[in-house]
Amino acid sequence: MKIPKFSGPAGFLILGFCLCLFSLSFFLIGFVAPFWVKVDAVTSATYIIGLWRNCRTLADSTICGDLQNTNDMFVFIQTAGSFGLFVLLTMSVMLSVQVFVLKKRHRFIIITAVSLSIISGVLIFLTVSLFGIFKIRDLIPSVDVPEYENFHFSFYLAVVSLVLSCAASVLLICDYKFA
Repeated sequence: MKIPKFSGPAGFLILGFCLCLFSLSFFLIGFVAPFWVKVDAVTSATYIIGLWRNCRTLADSTICGDLQNTNDMFVFIQTAGSFGLFVLLTMSVMLSVQVFVLKKRHRFIIITAVSLSIISGVLIFLTVSLFGIFKIRDLIPSVDVPEYENFHFSFYLAVVSLVLSCAASVLLICDYKFA
């Protein structure tokens, strides 16, 4: 039984594909989970805010709801994240066809996958960086004054997805160059 080598050109493609799948998984979890930032207010209320939902926790109850009345900047953050997820999904499908279905390596698919990987990295970077500088104060009621704001695990999963997407780009470029 032969052990497959991951050091040649085929290894770059397979490792790039695996990183693409991990990036898609991490960003999918981070994208849909409402845990991007945790805000502790002076009134002992805790807000957990995501891209689509927010939750308010008091001592005895938790109330969750969809984000409403967001400004244009937050809508742009949501849109960039949505397109980033779509591009990652498209790239994953293309690479899975290349790895599992096609017997011959097609340069067009590799070039397209590199382009999609770079585009997804840019869109995830926009989502993460703009959310990082967004005034969370605009999403909580004016009665509550935030005392602490901490990024939560979904934000960090999106950052890890960004890094994995960039690493997949590099591996796919190496696959294209050495094939």
